[in-house]
Amino acid sequence: MSSNKELMQRRSQAIPRGVGQIHPIFADRAENCRVWDVEGREYLDFAGGIAVLNTGHLHPKVVAAVEAQLKKTVAHLLPGAGLRAVSGAVRDYESEGAGRFRQENAAGYDRFPKRWKTR
Repeated sequence: MSSNKELMQRRSQAIPRGVGQIHPIFADRAENCRVWDVEGREYLDFAGGIAVLNTGHLHPKVVAAVEAQLKKTVAHLLPGAGLRAVSGAVRDYESEGAGRFRQENAAGYDRFPKRWKTR
């Protein structure tokens, strides 16, 4: 196993300097809100993305959904029936929602619900 320092040195040799890294640790594993680095130290994950912040690392339902999808296919290179159905549903929903938003907010600021007003 390499240390954080060794991995940072290897990273600096392999990745252009313009690509930043905000922390000098390299994650080995993670669960819920905790991350362990390659040296075994435990951290609370305050740098996770939106998916991790919403569900935590390795949430059982997310893991099950990913496993189920991987058993079907990894990538849709050609539009299949499932992709066409989802695309159609999104198109129909978004078209309706966008039209409703335009109508409800056509008059501008004074038509927003009172809780949205900023003045």
